[in-house]
Amino acid sequence: MKKNTLIYALLTFSAVFMAQSPGYCGYNRIIEDVIDIHVAQRELIAIKNGETLSKLTLKLNENILWRGSRGYVGAVLTSERLLAVTKTSNGWMELPLRLGERKNEEAPEVRLSGRLILVTTGKRIIALDSRSNQWTTADIGLHDHIEKAVIDTHVGVVVTTGRAYGIARDVPALIEEPLKENETVLSVDTSPYSVTIRTTRRLLIFKSTGANWREIDTD
Repeated sequence: MKKNTLIYALLTFSAVFMAQSPGYCGYNRIIEDVIDIHVAQRELIAIKNGETLSKLTLKLNENILWRGSRGYVGAVLTSERLLAVTKTSNGWMELPLRLGERKNEEAPEVRLSGRLILVTTGKRIIALDSRSNQWTTADIGLHDHIEKAVIDTHVGVVVTTGRAYGIARDVPALIEEPLKENETVLSVDTSPYSVTIRTTRRLLIFKSTGANWREIDTD
């Protein structure tokens, strides 16, 4: 009996440890970092699994503001555009910045997970997943502003004063859920495969395998 108890305790500890380890995505899978981004003079070089994936020459007077990679994705923010590369892309994917986004008050903030890129600015939300290899965007309402943005391995969420936007690995679009009148967001929790938003009126659940928000009333 003691032996079985000890084995159970070790297995439980192992499961908890793995779930809290960077890169863990469930089902005992670890998303390895396969993308490296290097800068050589005026050229961006993306390397995948030790082999050159793509090269891109920066424009005249274009400056690199941020760059990073994680898991299957990599991104570069310059003074003029967003650039991304993934494990399955054929090269760099480009999205021009709007005029206001080139200024400090609307400067983009880039977040990476093992499979997703999530970017927020003062006026819009931008995302890319490593399967579709396509940028998707959503404009923020005139009187809206971003309250919270969180990303996990396979899902991400942005909460504004009036809406929630979900992005997932298997859903190459930002899925919108309007907040109700006088509804206040209390908490936002993520796991590798789902997002749960708790408000004063309901629970909102978004999964990486779905294309819509699930609602549970709590009134």
